[in-house]
Amino acid sequence: MPAATCALCHFSGFGGAGTTHDVGDRLTWYLFSSISERRPAWQDNLARMQTVCLECHNKTFIQDFYADADKATAAVNVFIQQSNDIQKSLNSRAC
Repeated sequence: MPAATCALCHFSGFGGAGTTHDVGDRLTWYLFSSISERRPAWQDNLARMQTVCLECHNKTFIQDFYADADKATAAVNVFIQQSNDIQKSLNSRAC
């Protein structure tokens, strides 16, 4: 591959992080549900993932990337909650 794949950063031992088959091992959010929540050990996951990121990117890039990703996740959570509230209101009127 001419570029990194998902597996290089999220599964391999690249960057000093241990090899894993756990998809969520280096993630800070549960992204599978409509409203995302932080994982219980998200700070540890963040540190492991950023160790991998530092192999190719500088700290400023990584900090900006994570800040933007956290803002995007929070914004999507707000949009989903607003949508849920609208649906709830409409469903209560349907009867």
